[in-house]
Amino acid sequence: MGQLSRGFLRPLIATLFVVLVVGTTLRAQEIRIRVLDGRNGHPIGNERVNVLFDAERSARLVSTDRSGVAVVNVGSEQVDQIRITGDNYLPCQPHPKDSPFLSYSAKEVLRSGVASLNLCGKIEGSPKPGELIFFVRPRSFLERLRQ
Repeated sequence: MGQLSRGFLRPLIATLFVVLVVGTTLRAQEIRIRVLDGRNGHPIGNERVNVLFDAERSARLVSTDRSGVAVVNVGSEQVDQIRITGDNYLPCQPHPKDSPFLSYSAKEVLRSGVASLNLCGKIEGSPKPGELIFFVRPRSFLERLRQ
């Protein structure tokens, strides 16, 4: 009976190990986007954030909660870049002329967290792993007219 249980136990432990390792690797990953006013650091609640991963053709529109946080499911695929822009607010960082989106390394966001450049004020962010801090500002009167 002792030999039978040992012969059964080793493959069972190996199978459980594989299931745990593969299961945690394949599960969906989330990126938390924390939208803050770059002038004063206050969270921007009820803002819609446009998000694209890699070569996606259409943006995902994700709303922030009261605390200025929007959660985006990355999925289990390997994602290299996350591109983001605000909807009602403008980024505090200049974006490339050919795109309204700012681009960040998804791997870096997931590994250690990233804070966007803040040219609107002196507020800095301390992101956590899986978090992208996105600094924005309200549109000016003229920018709202052109919208």
